[in-house]
Amino acid sequence: MEGSEIFDVPQLRSKLQSQMVGSEFYPTELEAAFPRILNEIVALWGKSELDVYLNGLMVTERTGRRGFPAVVASEILRLSTIHGALGLSQGQFAIGWASVNEAHL
Repeated sequence: MEGSEIFDVPQLRSKLQSQMVGSEFYPTELEAAFPRILNEIVALWGKSELDVYLNGLMVTERTGRRGFPAVVASEILRLSTIHGALGLSQGQFAIGWASVNEAHL
């Protein structure tokens, strides 16, 4: 659990699930380990800023970062994919990895 901030996780869960395709894609591991990030995702859902935020979580120029556990990273990528599939992504992030040089690798 991160920090000492208090989040209304049930409310965040309800709000995000209502905006997603199905609850089977809800990021339970992200919720449990990183409620602050879940809070930010819910606040940005449906906005192009979410694409930038999710990309920043997965690709950082900051040194000394541990990264996310594999299951959490998977959930973040899934959220990005769902956001795009629902037509909520805009600009360079709308096509997923297409904006990355040599995405085929």
